[in-house]
Formats: sequence, C-alpha cells, structure tokens
Amino acid sequence: MTAPKRPREEFPDEPAKKAKTETMEAESLAETRVAPEPQNVDIAKVKVETNQGAEVEEERHDGEEDEAGGELPTLKLLNLKSYANKASIEKLLKRAGAEYHRIKKAPKWTHCFVRFKTVEQAAYAKGHLQGIEFDGKRIDVQEVEDVKPNIRTPKVDHRPAEERLADQVTPYWRLTYPEQLAKKHDIIGGVMKGFGTRLRNFFPKERVRGEYEQMQKEEELAELALALQNKNEPQQMETPPDVTVNEEGAAKNVQEAVPKAGSGNAGPPKSYKEKRDEKRRMDLISWKRAQQDLPWLLSALKKNRGLPCPLESPIPSPVTEGYRTKVEFGIGKDLEGNITVGFMLGLFEDGIVNVLAPQGCRNVSPAALKLAASMQHFLREVTHFPIYDRVTKTGFWRSLMVRTPSTGEVMAHIQYNPTDVDPSQVEAEIQELSKYFQKGVADGHIQLTTLLVQDYPGAFNGLVATLPSRVVFGEGVVKEKLLGLTFRISHTAFFQVNAPATEILYSLTRDWCALDSVVKEVAAEVAEKQKEINEGNAEAQTLGAPKDDPGVILFDLCCGTGTIGLCMASKVKKVVGIEMDEGAVNDARANAEANGITNVVYINGKIEDVISDAIRDHVGPNDQVVAVLDPPRTGTYYGVIGTIRKCEKIQRVVYISCAPEAALNNFVE
Repeated sequence: MTAPKRPREEFPDEPAKKAKTETMEAESLAETRVAPEPQNVDIAKVKVETNQGAEVEEERHDGEEDEAGGELPTLKLLNLKSYANKASIEKLLKRAGAEYHRIKKAPKWTHCFVRFKTVEQAAYAKGHLQGIEFDGKRIDVQEVEDVKPNIRTPKVDHRPAEERLADQVTPYWRLTYPEQLAKKHDIIGGVMKGFGTRLRNFFPKERVRGEYEQMQKEEELAELALALQNKNEPQQMETPPDVTVNEEGAAKNVQEAVPKAGSGNAGPPKSYKEKRDEKRRMDLISWKRAQQDLPWLLSALKKNRGLPCPLESPIPSPVTEGYRTKVEFGIGKDLEGNITVGFMLGLFEDGIVNVLAPQGCRNVSPAALKLAASMQHFLREVTHFPIYDRVTKTGFWRSLMVRTPSTGEVMAHIQYNPTDVDPSQVEAEIQELSKYFQKGVADGHIQLTTLLVQDYPGAFNGLVATLPSRVVFGEGVVKEKLLGLTFRISHTAFFQVNAPATEILYSLTRDWCALDSVVKEVAAEVAEKQKEINEGNAEAQTLGAPKDDPGVILFDLCCGTGTIGLCMASKVKKVVGIEMDEGAVNDARANAEANGITNVVYINGKIEDVISDAIRDHVGPNDQVVAVLDPPRTGTYYGVIGTIRKCEKIQRVVYISCAPEAALNNFVE
C-alpha cells in the first residue's frame, strides 16, 4: 500500500478523537482539541470480528473506550439516597477533587455509575470517595470489573487504510499548516465568544434600572397611603393567632388552614405583579453586582466584536514533524492479520480492533518509529507468547510506551498480562526481550537507554500510573532540556510533548506574568517608604524599613514536576509550588536540586486547603504575588478559582489551558 499524499506541513498534535492512542493525549501546546462525546448504546446482541478473525456473539451493555482503545474505568457508588440526582453527584465529585468523564444515575437507584478517562482518575476517586458522607449517609465505592464495551459491526469504509489512520491520528492532515492555524484561531474565537456571552448574562436588559426606579416610587406611595389608612381606622380587638373571624363575627379554628412545616405551601400563591416585582429586584441586584465586578465588559464586547478581550493569532510551532516526545502504541493485528505495533485504526466500540503501523504518522519521532518496528519484529519472529486480545481479554503482550526527549535518551515501557503464565516463564521472557533490545542498541538499529515493564491483568488498556513498574535496565527515567534547565521525566510524569513549542509557551507565560514591571513596582514602593523615613515621617519611622528584602513571590499552582516555576525562578524572590500528586512533587524537588535552584518550595496538597497557609508562611508584608495556574485538560475542580480570588495578595493570575472549551466554567468563575 502507498501512503496518502500529505501536505507540506503537519500541524503539531492535532485534535484527537475520543478513542485514539496516547499520541493524541492532551499534552500539546500548539493547539486546542475538540473531542466528540462517545455515544451510549442500548443493550444488544452483536456480532464482532476478533483480531484472530473468529466471529463472536455476545450480549454487551453500553461502554466507552479510553485513549488507548480500551474500556473506560468505571466505579459504582453505593448507599445513595434514591432522590440523589446527577447535579448533586457532580458536586460530590468536585468536592472530592475527582476528575470524571460521565455519570449514570436512574431516578430510583440508590447507586450510580461513574466513568473515568484514565485508571489513575478512577483510583484517585475511589480513595477520596470511599466512606465520604453524602446527604447523611456514608458512600461505599466498588470497582466495576466486568463492564464490557458495546462493539458494533464495523461500517464499510472505502478509504485506504493509511488514510483512515491519518484521519484518526491527525484529523487536519489535509490542511496546510497556515490553514490549520487559521482553523484553530476560529475555534478559540468561538470559545471566547461563548465566554463573553456567559459574562454578558450577568447584565439584565438595560430597561431594568428605569423600571426598578419607577417601581420604588410606586411602593413608596403605596406605603404612604397604607400608613394614612391605618391612622384613620379604629383599633380592633386582637384575635388569637389560631382563631379568625368570619363575616358574621363568629370565631372559628383555622389551625387546619395553617400550612404545615415543610409542606412547601408557605402562603397564598403570588400574583403576577408580585412575581414580576420580585424578578425586577433580582435583576437589579445582578445588574448592580455586574456593574461592580465587570465594569469593563460591555465596552470590551463592543470593541472586540463580541469577545471579552482581544484574541491574538496562534504562534506557530518551530517544528511540525517528529516532534512528539511521548507516544503510546497499541499491539494488535493489521487488516491482513499480521501482528503489528502501532495505532488503532478506529473506535473499539465501533468494532474496529485492527492496529496499523505508524510509519505514515509524521508527528511521531524517528526514534519512536524504529523502536515500534523493532518491538514488532520481536513479537513476530522471536517470542512465543501471544499478543493481548482486547475482545477475549487473553494474551500476554499489551502495549508499548516510548519517550524520546531532545537529549537523545529514550525510554521504553512495556505492559504485559501475567494471567495464567508461570512467573518464572514471565521473567525469562522479559530477560529475552532485554537482550534483544540491548543487541539492537549495540548494532545501531535502535536508540534505547532504559527499559521498564509493568504487569497488569485488568481489563483496561494503557499505562496504569497507580501500579508499580519495574526497571529492567537503565535509570528508569529520561531527561529533557528546557530554557537551559534539565528536567527528570519518569514513565508516569506529565510533561509537554513538544519541547521547542514548550519553550515558547513558558517564555510567553513569563512575559504575561509581567515580572519585570512587578519588580519595579516593589522597588518603587520600598524607595518611597525609605524616603518617608529619611524625611522624618513619624508613622514611617515607627514602622521602620522592611525587615526583609521585598520581592515577587511566584505561586506555581498545579505545578506538576515544577517546570514552569523553575524556568521563572531566576526572575523572582521565591517560587511556591502547590501540587496534589505526591510523586510529581518529589520530581519537582529533584529537578530543583539538579539545577541548583534553591529559592523554591513545594507543597503537597489541594490548592484550596493549603494556599492561605502558604501565603502566610512565604509572603512578606511588602511582597507582591503573581500566580500561574496550569490545571489538567478539563480545568481545575470546583472551589479553586474562588479560593484564589479571595487571596488579596494575589494581584495577577496567568491561566494556561490546553482545552479552553473544557475550562470555560473556570473562566467564568
């Protein structure tokens, strides 16, 4: 087969569809993806073709696949109130800091199902939800091990296989690079226009103010008339609270007429005028608050054609081919039934289980392509262990993850299924693989500096960060260089996959933090105070000069392995990094030490739990605080933005998002 003709340039890390391999994961810098929502399908009897060609008929219920082509991990939350709804469960998950993909809850269920995009997200949620109190009851969490994907009969597709793979991995490959940038600009423009609309909704219609002023005058006249009427009417004998007087003057018991507590009938229904007036009051409150908090918005929307701020053009990536430093390959069979290491040709739930070699994918690095080809040769010609079958859940070899940073170091991480295999045979096979790879390195066929393996018998496909991996040879890590610094990358670490574009991103972030101007402001304030002291200002002399040198404190929020803060450490007095993941915090500390950077401190915890104490402990009275927030793809969880806004010391926040459409709620907050 011949590969389809490609454009001169390929846009780095194009938007991925839901089920593609990790090569399309959300680590890109140069663009924003729009991933379609997976479809739910009713229970049905379906026929599927396994990758061995055998026809299988099974009953399956709705399932979805992860980025590596496997089923999405699912948890079952038990001991819920039957009236608990999706909105209340969403609040529970946000309160626990759990990222999730989808919730399934029927009206009378005392349980629900929660799907996650990764096994790591599911593991985190299970640990933080187990035993948590919700609506007066303790939640019990169970893993759903037997969720089966809904595999449909594959549709007839007349496109060449290589073209189908290109559409799956890099959907914009038919466009030239400038056209891809223009499309991205339009996508971001649409997101920002939606952002402006959300903010504009805080402003009621312009007529509200005038109507409310007229309503106030009417109420004042009505109150005056009522006061005059009460003054002229004779006083009547007070009636007991549970008795009323009918037209004939006879008292009767009205206890039954009094609404019972909790009945929801607190009095006579409101008239149309009362409802209208109440709505007007609420509109006025919203109008006044919007005028106070968003005084710039209306003029900005008019100036920027519906956008709340100017939108700059995308910055091109310095490299457009072979730039990805992390790729996760699947292991399966191609359309001819040959064992292949590469990418899934389509959605697993659509019945597509075939894997195609990645040689036509121009975003994959040459070193990764060679390693995939070498692994494929080992599976075809050397090993006697079978590859893993996603349908029957049997077989040994599962996946290959490769990291190829710009330093020339290369990591390979291989996952296998140990089920029904003697441990001694597993160990012998791993050593055979190690010898095979080391011979390939010695002969100059491949680059490889460290090899890791992970045994995983579960149903889900892809690297499981919460399970241990074993180093077969090498250090178990690779190193990357950014802006003159060296960073250690472990097999589970999040790290941007386009190093040259990352340097542009971090440089731009540093510029947007306006550190130079903030430093000048601090220096000016100190000079002014010193001048007042020298001139004999009594209050200034009482306070005295600052006890420590004032400066700029950078808060690196969701700091991960510390890359952003460390790249900016030379420009500030101190960097304070906050990160939930303990392993990432350890990497950040190691990276700081390796680069000889001492003006950093890292805190393991949730932002909303630790930021107040961090400001108290690390920010002086004359320091200025700038924050960089770089949350996961879906944005930060509920409450974080509000917590940051309440920190009066933080005067500037730079928010980095790889998926603005997913983080829109954060923007509005």
